Amino acid sequence: MVLALNEMPKDWLDTNRYHHTNFSLSHLASTVKANNIKVVVIIPAKEVANTIAGVILETVRPLAKAGIVTSTVVIDANSKDKTGEIAAKHGATVWQRHTITPELGPSQGKGDALWRGLQITRGDIVAFLDGDTRDPNPAHLLGILGPLLLNENIHMVRGCFDRPFRTPNGDVHANEGGRVTELTARPLLNLHFPQLAVFSQPLAGEFAGRRSLLEKLRFPVGYGVEIGTLIDAWKLVGLNGLAEVDLGTRQSKNVMAGAKTGLFAENLALDDHKPLRDLAPMSLAIMNTLEKRRGNELPGRIWLPWKGRYQEVSGVERPALKSYGVQTNGVSSRSLQGSRTYTKHTRQTIATSISMAKTIGNSQTYLGCVTSATLEVIRLLLATNCAGT
Repeated sequence: MVLALNEMPKDWLDTNRYHHTNFSLSHLASTVKANNIKVVVIIPAKEVANTIAGVILETVRPLAKAGIVTSTVVIDANSKDKTGEIAAKHGATVWQRHTITPELGPSQGKGDALWRGLQITRGDIVAFLDGDTRDPNPAHLLGILGPLLLNENIHMVRGCFDRPFRTPNGDVHANEGGRVTELTARPLLNLHFPQLAVFSQPLAGEFAGRRSLLEKLRFPVGYGVEIGTLIDAWKLVGLNGLAEVDLGTRQSKNVMAGAKTGLFAENLALDDHKPLRDLAPMSLAIMNTLEKRRGNELPGRIWLPWKGRYQEVSGVERPALKSYGVQTNGVSSRSLQGSRTYTKHTRQTIATSISMAKTIGNSQTYLGCVTSATLEVIRLLLATNCAGT
């Protein structure tokens, strides 16, 4: 199906596209209070010690203080740079990815972290934020929550933003980031899912949705999670159930491989501009995710001539949580099935909390973390009883 320009959904562009300035902290806070809405923020994190505190303190905390955000959860990837400890110190609840549904083995990527994070959280609305943002701002979170809080017909909100590229000599070029979006995702959406071509940034990593929808979606474990959840959500709630919000300008911290020293490396780290050759596996993952939604399957590996070998590109997708046995309290019954799995999960929870508290070295924080660990054990016991295991 090909849509002519005059057939594009102009009404949607007028009614379902927003700017973050459309939403105020006080208005959203009063809406949350009046309707008793629970909002949880999930932040997948891996080696982001330099930025995670800013995201928690600058982006999330103002909304938490206003009563909009109920809880902040960081899903860490066993970071060696103390990302988890820093996040806990600044008030986030921290889970290590491998301790959630441990029967599935290690987490395989960002999408896997989001999926696992859904299982151990509650909340009517769930917002996903990146942990590597260099310029955190509460407007980013206000933007993706606003339409969901103010319009009951909106079920998912995707963020979009300008990603400038800063050259080694300091020049900044607007709209020069997002090469995979422009060269892979946008052409494919125009060809195969033309209604979704209205999204400015279909691969934007920050989005929010109602739990009732999110638990019905499959989550590709890697780079395909953004486009996969976008297409699946559209199939379930239609274009009018989706919205997009302009979040302004963003920069992320992502070190460019091969440029490890000197000013050149520092600039590249600020610009999130990956080496061109790193984009091929990313593009294949996105193509494969999209083709699966069309009933096709692409090879799960790509030949890289400069390496003289294939590189595997995971096509694994986690099933919709509704079909995976998630209880109403947000705990996966499957993740607790069997006494061995349950005991291992509980021990890991206690060990992670106590180890983190000891490392922080503050007695009050230590007691708080130990208390949290005890409460977590009680919660897991209740979840197990509810699940009948």
